[in-house]
Amino acid sequence: MIEMKVAGIAIDAVSRNPIVLLRDTLERRALPIWIGEAEARAISGALDGRPLERPMTHDLMLNFLDSWGITVERIVVHALKNSTFYAVITVSQGDIKKEMDARPSDAIAIAVRAKCPIWVMEEVILEASIPVDQDADEAERRAFREFLAKLTPEELVKKKRARKQLKLEAVNANIIGAIIRRVRLSRTRLIIVNIYEAKAKLKSSKRLWVKEFHYWT
Repeated sequence: MIEMKVAGIAIDAVSRNPIVLLRDTLERRALPIWIGEAEARAISGALDGRPLERPMTHDLMLNFLDSWGITVERIVVHALKNSTFYAVITVSQGDIKKEMDARPSDAIAIAVRAKCPIWVMEEVILEASIPVDQDADEAERRAFREFLAKLTPEELVKKKRARKQLKLEAVNANIIGAIIRRVRLSRTRLIIVNIYEAKAKLKSSKRLWVKEFHYWT
């Protein structure tokens, strides 16, 4: 999973529907999720920190949970099916933990108020996110190609076998693990870039006009 934060609320220039923009902590990828106007106002109000005379729906829900000693630990956007995002809210009461199905818009509105982390599954990122810094992605693609040009499959297999047979020291094991993670991460970013380029061709006329932009730290 990848941790993300709410970057702001945008308006689709074509459909005029609100969009909540999630951005990863490295500011490399953005995930737009189309939401309703009521949920957009709820998220925007929580980001602004505007005091309310009376509790709104998400505030009331958190008040209920707090009165029973229930803590909101995190939310996870875990699936994308037929253009619909799915999320769960993880809550705990003592040693008991529960996951509740929720719309991402409601889950995000609660997460902003509860100041809990927002996580997104990698497969959702691959399918629906867009790169923020394309120059950095291109630099990583070049570095990845150079890395592959120097690393042969035999060397990688040899290192993996050596780690199993000789039980290498922790430092050497971490180096090998870093190489494997680097390969996987670079492949993931290449896929994201390809998805973004395909979307750009299919939706070249569709642009996002950012109406309000906030940062949540």
